[in-house]
Amino acid sequence: MSAPHGRPLAVPALLAVATALLPGDAPAQERTALPILARADELAREISALRGLPLRRPIAKEAVDKAELTRRLTALLAKETEALDREERLLKHWGLVPAHLVYRDLVTRTLSEQIAGYYDHETRRLTLTLDEQLVADDELAEGVLTHEIQHALQDQSFDLAKLSEVAPDEDDESAAREALIEGDGVAVMMALQAARLGDQGAWHDPTTAAELAADMLGETGDDFDDLPLAIRERLIFPYAAGLMFVAFLRQTRSWRAVDAAFRKLPVSTEQILHPARYLRGERPLRVPRLTAPSALPAASLRAETVWGELGFSIFLRTHGVDPVQAAAAAAGWGGDRVSVLKLRRGEELGIARLRWDSDEDADEAYEALVHAVDRWLPGPIVEQSAERTAWLGISGRLSFIERRGSALLLVHAAPLAAAARLSAELWRATPHERAQPPQDR
Repeated sequence: MSAPHGRPLAVPALLAVATALLPGDAPAQERTALPILARADELAREISALRGLPLRRPIAKEAVDKAELTRRLTALLAKETEALDREERLLKHWGLVPAHLVYRDLVTRTLSEQIAGYYDHETRRLTLTLDEQLVADDELAEGVLTHEIQHALQDQSFDLAKLSEVAPDEDDESAAREALIEGDGVAVMMALQAARLGDQGAWHDPTTAAELAADMLGETGDDFDDLPLAIRERLIFPYAAGLMFVAFLRQTRSWRAVDAAFRKLPVSTEQILHPARYLRGERPLRVPRLTAPSALPAASLRAETVWGELGFSIFLRTHGVDPVQAAAAAAGWGGDRVSVLKLRRGEELGIARLRWDSDEDADEAYEALVHAVDRWLPGPIVEQSAERTAWLGISGRLSFIERRGSALLLVHAAPLAAAARLSAELWRATPHERAQPPQDR
């Protein structure tokens, strides 16, 4: 069974705003150009019965054209300048997008092209766009409408505004919550199709969800395929990995297992990618927020994030590591904190402090990370061992990876004279004791 579409229905991940929160201050009229909206109330009752979430109040709905959607996006992005600047700085510093990229323009264009529908948990209104494909294809339009109705039902039972309350530098946790929200939406679309075909046992075959997730990860044949890997993967992850997470919960349990996940939220992309670890409560290892190192006088923190298992894998893949090897190296992730600092003369310095579930996991991650950084940086390797590799950049600044026990330290573009003191200071503040390895590897 395949989905009625091959790509995300909405793409909130870039802005870390669950369910594509867009301003809806000027409701549009329901348009006869989308006749599916006339059946929205009936479809909402059907979905409510199937999913087991009560329809507590009618769902407001509308249709808008692409011009109105772009206007709303522009208004939203004007309020998200700080978040966009932080994302752009992190992406560019770590080589995840080209330095010349105009990030805000890419965000606006991508969202305008990819959003077919969204649910706004502030106005409690469901919106479909008057996209040519939706107007021409009633089955596709119903799929989009089903997905957004499910978001409205989630909101009525679990309060999506509260679910979106995540610290701005906790991007990995935010991605995990998005995966639950969007994965549930895709799963309901899948379940509705199966129910209409009389197939009540689809969840017992894990290949069904896997095939649908693989469809979403495939090429779309449009500009989406040309996005930088880091952006493309972040956009698809909530839908594809989220579906697999929900499917795992549903494989031997009822929808109540998914409801329970909304009450005890996943906290990392590791938990989404390895649902058994979520079920047994395996949480990220502690990596404290960075304080300005005394080894770098006048340095100031410009941006910070948590890569998580997903982000570390994306970093490796972006810089030339084979996807299978990258996934294997990232699978032992335990915790991290990734920062960009501004130095006295305006230069930037990057610091990634990473913890792993075992010394063996750290070993594998170290090898993959050395390969990735060597492909990324233009300078030569000036030191290499099983526990430290260093590169001297053409600007005379030093980048290095160090390993101690089950922890790694990656520093990019440090002043040569301060590198040794910086390393010592960072290790004093970074736990690197052996962690207890998970049991399902």
